[in-house]
Amino acid sequence: MKDDFLDDGDGGASDDMGNGPDLEAGKKIEEGRVVTSGKQAFDICERLVQDWDKGVSHAAAITSKLNGDRPYNARTLKNQGKAWKTNISTGFLSTECNKIPPRFYMPVCQAKYLTAAQLPIGWPNGIEKDQFFRSAITEAIRSWKKWNFFIRGLSREVGIFGVGYAAYFDKYEWRPSLVRMDKGFVPTGTEIMDEDIGFFCVKWDYKPGELIALLRKNKEAGLKEWDEDSVVEAVNEASPVAADQSRSEERSYEELIRQSVESYSYAKGSKLVKTYHLFAREFSGKVSHYIILRDSKGDSMKILYRKEDAYDSMNYVCVPMVFDYGDGTILGSWGGGQILFDMSIQVEKIRNDSIDNLRNQNKLKIQVAEAKDANAVKLLVNDTMMIVSGGTFNGAAAALPQNVEAYMSLDVQMTRLAQEKIGAYVPPIPLAPSDIKAAQVNAAVAKEQEIQQALLDNWLMQVAGLINTITLRLTDPDSPDADAKKLREKLLTKLTEEEIVIYVTQPSIQTILDFTPFAAQQRAQFAASKANNPLYNQRALELVQAEAAGGMHFAANVLLPEGDQSMILDAQRQQTLENAAMMLGMAVPVLPVDNDWVHAQVVESGIPNLIQGGKLDIAQLALQHYAAHYMQGVAKKQWPKEEINGSKKKIADFEKALNDAMQAQAQQQQAEQGQQGMPQGQPMV
Repeated sequence: MKDDFLDDGDGGASDDMGNGPDLEAGKKIEEGRVVTSGKQAFDICERLVQDWDKGVSHAAAITSKLNGDRPYNARTLKNQGKAWKTNISTGFLSTECNKIPPRFYMPVCQAKYLTAAQLPIGWPNGIEKDQFFRSAITEAIRSWKKWNFFIRGLSREVGIFGVGYAAYFDKYEWRPSLVRMDKGFVPTGTEIMDEDIGFFCVKWDYKPGELIALLRKNKEAGLKEWDEDSVVEAVNEASPVAADQSRSEERSYEELIRQSVESYSYAKGSKLVKTYHLFAREFSGKVSHYIILRDSKGDSMKILYRKEDAYDSMNYVCVPMVFDYGDGTILGSWGGGQILFDMSIQVEKIRNDSIDNLRNQNKLKIQVAEAKDANAVKLLVNDTMMIVSGGTFNGAAAALPQNVEAYMSLDVQMTRLAQEKIGAYVPPIPLAPSDIKAAQVNAAVAKEQEIQQALLDNWLMQVAGLINTITLRLTDPDSPDADAKKLREKLLTKLTEEEIVIYVTQPSIQTILDFTPFAAQQRAQFAASKANNPLYNQRALELVQAEAAGGMHFAANVLLPEGDQSMILDAQRQQTLENAAMMLGMAVPVLPVDNDWVHAQVVESGIPNLIQGGKLDIAQLALQHYAAHYMQGVAKKQWPKEEINGSKKKIADFEKALNDAMQAQAQQQQAEQGQQGMPQGQPMV
């Protein structure tokens, strides 16, 4: 590590937000460095943290309310002589905010694939390879045992506090770390989805053993990014981290209270080394990485790690996630906590006041000359009288009129407004006749669905960017990670290096389509509308519907393998046995579980022969059986639509042919009976 990096840098070129390019020197812009000293790196981190102090303070207030903070200050109430007032938390904010994260993480957890990357249209075996790649990437990501907890935590951070980060501190690690909004910092004004984030700073605490392991790994690889002397000194000086009640650490302090630790003096019981990670985007677009001891000051400045041009882009390091567009900046995004915070305070007060209203009904009003005399008032009650000493009755009415219904109505109204604000509102089913027309209700539902869909699409586009970064890291050919190596070996069994590059370098926004369950339902509805259409692969349509209902594993379990004809053959065999029973004159019932189309085809083939052969009673049984299958198959919508009219005509033709044959047979029988009844030797007329 260069010793001059610990100096203050070159005069006017440096400030607490980095250097500008030195255009006057005649050098290429790429040759300059944004950060040229350890003190400058430290000052940049401090500036980023300071600029976001107010945002963290707001998050701390939200956290306190989520953790059950009461609506009134108990000491203030006591000083005002209002200690009698109800002062409890009813959990309004936590109840409403807890509805948000599931709407974000469930579509990701339930998605068939986590990527929709595909080869160009017309690529040889493209569809098969697309499914293979998507499945391999999805399985690799979900094999990480913390994946579900990570996506749930990220959803909560973004949904409630407005912003969170998925971050990486190592070149080859593909599993992201969740960085909360009070631990990760970007410059004020950084735009959402910005490709050119200038700085990203993270507060990160290391256990001494973790730092030693990183230093050992670095030395074994023959690298010198870690400063051995500074790391050893930092480890030796490590101590349990004292809880910081400053503005930038208010949220962490509120969480200590939630954990009900015996003492709030320390954030964690184990010894820790507090650091800043600073990622600085150079003029070339590459990103340099610095780790600075957070307690560094002046001459004791300690740079634990420095690697210039460590990453090709900031997207490879930091994936910011926001709740909504807000003012278009990352720090300007509000989550459900900020949106509902002020309203939650009012709702809590309303609920507490409603309790007081109910408790205080019919209580007597006693008047005293001065407030200090209140404790001298005594009340004596016997069978016939109520006597007050030290005060006088102030009317016989109750202290407060009972009006609980009004409070309840206001509570319902406020709750509905809160739900509308976060797009979670669904009109309740009316319990009594209402003047609200169905069209108005449907319009309200449609409007809220649009809000929900917009929020979900916004979230999933950002998840797509995260999956893209994970995929890039998982498929890095230089990665020493065991999971990454295993995945590449699997991919190369069916894909070429060229195809892998095509998959991983696609715009991440393409992966949005397969995330949402709405798209799966739309595909299922389309598949149902094309059932029994000969222009479509019927098994593929059934597969789409089964996957929409229960996922790909469910579909694999319930659907027969492609090309399996056992169900059809079984239906044909069953109908053949039924035909034999009908040949004996037995009527065979049609069952709801029958494959009506297959059964009908077997019956139909024998009806013309029965009619022509004069076995009309059996033909009638067969025709009735055929017609029953037809009616049931049409009712179950399993009869091919294009065959409905043709089958109906066949039934009519069979009935006509059978009636004609029965009439001809009857006439023949009459003629034969007439001949048998004529006296022998008598000439025929």
